[in-house]
Amino acid sequence: MKPYPPHITPYVMKQDEDACKAFIRLVKAIIYKIILVVDDNYKVIGILTPTDFNFESDIDYENTNIGCICNKNFKYLKTKEDKYLYGRNLFAESNILVLPILDETGVPVGLFARWQAFFLEFFNRKSLIRNHYAFVIMEAAKIAIEKGYNRISVIEFGVAGGTGLRLCEMYSKEIEKLMGVIIDIYGFDTGNGLLVSKDYKDMPEEWAEGWFKMDEKKLKDSLENSQLVIGDICETTKTFFINYNPAPIGVMLIDVDRYTPTVAILDLLLSDDKYFLPKVSMYFDDIKYISEFQGEALAIKEFNKKNEHIKIAPENYGYGNNYIYGGLEPYLSKLKYCLRFKHKKWNYHKTRNVCQLPLHY
Repeated sequence: MKPYPPHITPYVMKQDEDACKAFIRLVKAIIYKIILVVDDNYKVIGILTPTDFNFESDIDYENTNIGCICNKNFKYLKTKEDKYLYGRNLFAESNILVLPILDETGVPVGLFARWQAFFLEFFNRKSLIRNHYAFVIMEAAKIAIEKGYNRISVIEFGVAGGTGLRLCEMYSKEIEKLMGVIIDIYGFDTGNGLLVSKDYKDMPEEWAEGWFKMDEKKLKDSLENSQLVIGDICETTKTFFINYNPAPIGVMLIDVDRYTPTVAILDLLLSDDKYFLPKVSMYFDDIKYISEFQGEALAIKEFNKKNEHIKIAPENYGYGNNYIYGGLEPYLSKLKYCLRFKHKKWNYHKTRNVCQLPLHY
């Protein structure tokens, strides 16, 4: 009987098995892109990842067993070690994607990946405050690597007391270590709370003038490296690229409550492609499933009519989510993406296997 846990069975192969069979298994793997190569005593002697296969070489993979080609100089964790402490350090020091966890005899008992090091045990969502912030920033970092970027910008629109911006800093610091992508953070806010509006599109029945006022000095003292952009968002968005020349935007967190500033924010997306990743992760905090003709939902619908090659998707996903999703967290319906189909890197892939991060739950 095999001595390792059933959940890692798909990732373990004997050393005398066929290399082509191993490659197919790697291609089909959904969670971990790794094979643990074991000997007759089930002890790990090496690992295989997609990068270990070079089909331009003289190796005849059809007649080669994996014991001959596996990487025998690999890093791993021991069961007695703190995998978060030691694992995170190993991930920060190298480009390793997955670490085997071995018992005292060298038999595999688990796997620990970069995305687990951050999200804690396969997206343990209750362990993270505003976990959707963590999710979209990590996702943007993955997209950046895939498209060949080493620096991105994260923007929160609607900062108020600054909780969200501080969380962005905390999560970004962790993701920078794990992914090697530099993350700049910006926060847009009026500084004086919500501005006056009597337009029904701004949902005055929901939001009142002056709500969410900022203590600017207190907030600045609590921030590490975020840059605040203070003023009417309808005006500051017009000069942002000129004044700040930011790294390509990978995340837009929109929490401005009303239709009018949301329109101004989305109009930023019509700017030059150089200011954006080809796919921008977005979170709309105030989409209401009964108000598709008001607020952020209406702004999205109107934006998608402005340009044929820049779209926010899914446009209507989330209306009536209490019925459609049957208990899934409401924030899932607020996650969207700006797809820039004419972006010069839309079809570009630095490598297909640079970072195996699941993009969806």
